[in-house]
Amino acid sequence: MGRPPYHPKDMLKLYLYGYLNRIRSSRRLEQEATRNLEVIWLIRKLKPDFKTIA
Repeated sequence: MGRPPYHPKDMLKLYLYGYLNRIRSSRRLEQEATRNLEVIWLIRKLKPDFKTIA
């Protein structure tokens, strides 16, 4: 079965953050989601994998 899906609104926030900050790599967005406090707050402490982001 796996994990429940991420809400599309949270993924859109992450994509917009990446677009506005010129982050094009899904692996880099994954790093931001685990290290950058602004992003952690923005996506409500979710930690999507780079495969999920891509």
